[in-house]
Amino acid sequence: MTKGFGMATLRVGALMVALFVGVVAIAQARQLPLLANVDVRDNVYAPAESTVAVGGAVRFDYAEGDEVHNVNFANRSVTCTQLAGRRTGPTGSVLPASSEGPGWTGTCTFPGPGVYRFICDDHNGMDGKVTVANPDGTLPVEATPTPTPTATPLPGAATPTPPPGGGPADTTAPPTSGATAPKLTLAATQRGIAVAGSIKGGSTSATVTVETLAALKAKAKPVRVGRASYTVAPGATKKFTLPLSAKGKSALRKLGKLKVTLRFTVAGKTETRAVTLRPAKQAKASVAQKAATVQVGDNVFSPKTATIAAGGTVTWRWVGKKGHDVVGSNFKTAVKKSGTYKRKFPKKGSFQYVCTLHRGMTGTIRVK
Repeated sequence: MTKGFGMATLRVGALMVALFVGVVAIAQARQLPLLANVDVRDNVYAPAESTVAVGGAVRFDYAEGDEVHNVNFANRSVTCTQLAGRRTGPTGSVLPASSEGPGWTGTCTFPGPGVYRFICDDHNGMDGKVTVANPDGTLPVEATPTPTPTATPLPGAATPTPPPGGGPADTTAPPTSGATAPKLTLAATQRGIAVAGSIKGGSTSATVTVETLAALKAKAKPVRVGRASYTVAPGATKKFTLPLSAKGKSALRKLGKLKVTLRFTVAGKTETRAVTLRPAKQAKASVAQKAATVQVGDNVFSPKTATIAAGGTVTWRWVGKKGHDVVGSNFKTAVKKSGTYKRKFPKKGSFQYVCTLHRGMTGTIRVK
């Protein structure tokens, strides 16, 4: 009897322990937040790791910093929405859609329990992860990638051989007969605050991603200064103009020229091109016109300042309902309500004039 009583006591004790563990697990599940906040800073996410309950979301805020940043999730099922910044609205699994400087905010939601890793496209080593708990509050284990099995050569099949001088064997499959990929045309030297080029479509419709990277300071590491995606129809030509980010424009102004690396990606294959970008040429000042007309309205001259070339003529035309005069340092008219008055200005300078009847009704003639 004593033995049976002891066994019963052990069973009750085990049951109590199991109940206790279950209560603790439920309590922990209830404590998991539905919203986690992550601060985006230069080269770091704080915190780098967040955990939310199933159905939860993560809010990313980039308030202060000197660089451009974004959040790019490897799992494309993540859904992000930009709430503040250059643009707002859905952005897919990348937030923002194109890296931005300080001032952007957004939230990301997840399709279910799991571990979701993200990076900043512009800075190596700037990464983080979000863990979405299981419904029972336990944390999922991140799946370990399975190594790709090595195919066994079939009898008679050619075996890849390393190229002369060593290096990996060339295992590139021959292109499908007749298939062509989109081609990029790009000038190596350009002027302005954007990189321009054209894409010639291949044999099938394709989505092309164009990215630009540049060092914003001398001896600094290149960062992304532009990104866009284009869909190119078969055989069509798509012209594009990819503006520099605000940081890129500032660097171009300070450095006088910017060495830009352009990445052209189609179906996972990336081609790079180098572009030297210089500021746009300043337009030559237009030759001052030989004639100008100033309208004499009620209590206002329009334009208030007129510019002509030396030797040019200004015509004042009365268009108001009240009487006005035009009086300068060495010219004047009678008070009138209609008609015109012309005067030639042979020398360069700035000449002020007024209407003596209405205080504040003034004008200027600039002669170049």
